[in-house]
Amino acid sequence: MTKKLIKLFSIVILLSIFSGCTEEETKPNSIIDNSGSLKVENINITYKNEDAGIDVVFTKEDNIASDILIEFKQVEGGTYGSTIKASDLDDYRIPVGKYNASFSRFNPDEYIDDSRKLHFLPIFSGTFDFEIKQDEITSIDLETSDSEGYAVTYDVPQDLINTFGSLELHVMQNISELKFDVEREKKIFFASSDDIGNTYKDGGSGFGVHLSTEIDDRPYYLSKIYIQREGTNHIHFSLSDFTNPTDGFSQKHSVLNFKEYVLASVSYDVYVSKELNSWDKNNDLSEFKNIKLDENGNIIFLAVSFLDNETTVDQSLPKSILNFPELETLVVNYSYGVKLWDEIGDLLPNLTHVSLAQTSVTLPESFYKLNLTYLDMEKVQFNDDIKSKILGFNNLEYLSFQYTETFPDVRHMKNLKALRLEGPYIWEDGAAPITIPSWIGELQQLEEFGLEDTRIYEFPVTMREMKNLKKVYLYSNDIKEFPDFIQYLPQLEEIVLSVNKIEGEFPLYLTEFQNLKYLNLANNKLSGPLPLEILNMSSLEKLDIIYNYFTEEDIPQELKNGDFEFLYFGQQVAE
Repeated sequence: MTKKLIKLFSIVILLSIFSGCTEEETKPNSIIDNSGSLKVENINITYKNEDAGIDVVFTKEDNIASDILIEFKQVEGGTYGSTIKASDLDDYRIPVGKYNASFSRFNPDEYIDDSRKLHFLPIFSGTFDFEIKQDEITSIDLETSDSEGYAVTYDVPQDLINTFGSLELHVMQNISELKFDVEREKKIFFASSDDIGNTYKDGGSGFGVHLSTEIDDRPYYLSKIYIQREGTNHIHFSLSDFTNPTDGFSQKHSVLNFKEYVLASVSYDVYVSKELNSWDKNNDLSEFKNIKLDENGNIIFLAVSFLDNETTVDQSLPKSILNFPELETLVVNYSYGVKLWDEIGDLLPNLTHVSLAQTSVTLPESFYKLNLTYLDMEKVQFNDDIKSKILGFNNLEYLSFQYTETFPDVRHMKNLKALRLEGPYIWEDGAAPITIPSWIGELQQLEEFGLEDTRIYEFPVTMREMKNLKKVYLYSNDIKEFPDFIQYLPQLEEIVLSVNKIEGEFPLYLTEFQNLKYLNLANNKLSGPLPLEILNMSSLEKLDIIYNYFTEEDIPQELKNGDFEFLYFGQQVAE
């Protein structure tokens, strides 16, 4: 009897469990089980601006859907709600029910710490209702005629069309460009309702415009900074805007256009204006400072520095520089917010020397097409990807840049004669010191080596074999004694060991270096009497020992009267 009761009780339990599972399976246990999807079928956004005579319609084909935010809330069938980009709807499931929704293109997060960003798409918002049915796709249309935003229009007079022919308009957006085919009619582009660009120095907002056409089967560019002030939203182009070419479309015309653009876009215009003062229409091109010509009168060297860009975003420099196909050297040092041109690798085929020292710069992909032999990017920070591309310039003879974590492998650069490196500024207590690989001694062709701002204090013995080395710059490191390899290189002409922790006396072997012209030992912990044998260094032009522990008695009067520049004032106090 007991066994029968137990068996019967077990059957009842199993039936109950089975019955419970069946009933549960008829209920949705997740969104996926009872849901559908939403799809944006059409977009129709109308922008109206009666003052400018604008009535423009944007559709889905205008690529404005990618950053539309849709916020929806369930009003029947549940309490579900969410916010999602329209571009993510394809893989998104929504519970069955009826919804109220709003949409907008404006995302406030776009503007956080990004005051230099320029937007050319309209800002708009609107509302709609929709219903989701199980396993069905609900299509919606986004429509509104109440668009916000700031429209900029332009028109082009006939004289510009007659002069240039077919024209293309380039407007900077972030680090890319928008291009428009110019016709003799009003065009339109949009910016954010907050600001069309960065606030300009004398009010309003500025942004760069570049016109391009073809002359002699190659592109010809003119550039201009335009300022949009409050209450205005229309630009009128004229030929005189782009530096009226009194002597035709010449190199001089392009240089003057470059000057006009630069002075309108930088904040330190007093300094830059002084530097470019000789760039005047009344001067011959050969009289322009910081410009060099070849024997045929072609510009082959151009230098301009201290450009602190004050417009919109990282603007390209005026594209009028691209009108110099024979250009060999370009120098843009100590500048901020500079973008080199997308066409640089194609339109400046002779460019071999580039200096961007201490410049915040954006490099386009075409930059790496250049056959550079000289590249100075002193104190320019970049990521490992850019570092690897820079190391792809196999024909470099001079390279200066800041490496990241490891010493760059340059053994493949067989022509390299000068290597100047700055470390990644790792000075925290306990941080691993920077090391120089032993293969550095294989660079027998090196004539100049520099390593600055690191914790380096040891050097591989292979450096003793660098018999062609003439200049050594080891400024601002963690060196505590004279590097051993130096005594094996009597051919050296310049030695810089300033701002280190070197202790002891002046090395007597240095007085035998008959080629040494410049010796800088400033800001160390050196002490003791200076040897009179220094007077026997026939090539010495300058000796700098300031801010060490030398006393007045340590410095013989004969050295003070020597035939070289001797800097010894400003002694440190011994610890």
